[in-house]
Amino acid sequence: ADFWRRVDRPGNTWKTGDLVAAQADDTMGVDNGASLAEYSESVHTTVPPLIVNCHMQHDWRRLFFGGPGVDKEGRIRHIQGALAMAQPGQAIILKGADWSDLTFQQKIASLQEQKQYESNGQTCYLPDDVQFYRASVGEGELASLYESSVERVTSPPKTPIVVNQCTLREWLNPAMINEAGYSVLNTALENQIQAGATVTITSPLSESLWFMLLNRLQTIGLNTGQKPKVFLVHAEGQPEQL
Repeated sequence: ADFWRRVDRPGNTWKTGDLVAAQADDTMGVDNGASLAEYSESVHTTVPPLIVNCHMQHDWRRLFFGGPGVDKEGRIRHIQGALAMAQPGQAIILKGADWSDLTFQQKIASLQEQKQYESNGQTCYLPDDVQFYRASVGEGELASLYESSVERVTSPPKTPIVVNQCTLREWLNPAMINEAGYSVLNTALENQIQAGATVTITSPLSESLWFMLLNRLQTIGLNTGQKPKVFLVHAEGQPEQL
């Protein structure tokens, strides 16, 4: 388990050539999103656009390039990222991206310049004629996702799942270490919700954290056929849309 945690650190590489390329990437100018056109319906492509919901995931590297994960059979394997699904001539929309992240800016600049990236220890190439666009999160999208994904309760639950700024990422991690010391698929949140527990928010969460949490809860609801229940201990400090 410790081996996989070490391997999955951003920027790790075992190849000298990869290290040189990574150092070259670091010297490239950053891209704060200004070089990317805002996507609109007037953009015509031969295939539907690939929407990368950057605001729904806390790890953009895993979202873009994939990384070590656990499949449904409990086997550790490489899980492909969003760029692996790109098709020739496709518009790739970076929705809700955090352009204040300098490392993210550098990587987007590198992708546009070099048309390649590293994934699972291999050099992968973007398809021909793909074009990156940026897109903002729509006004009211958080409220809409909240209403469609969860059931809000107003009474303190008997069995709470404590979620706050400190515990959220632990709940959302794709893998966890079990009692035997093995890396397994992290279904702790799903298991407790299916057992009847209520997601209990005990601290203010930013809009970005709410998107990540609701994305996971929506998936759980779709898989179980029942909306997860959510209780807010304090409504103060939460996004106005909620």
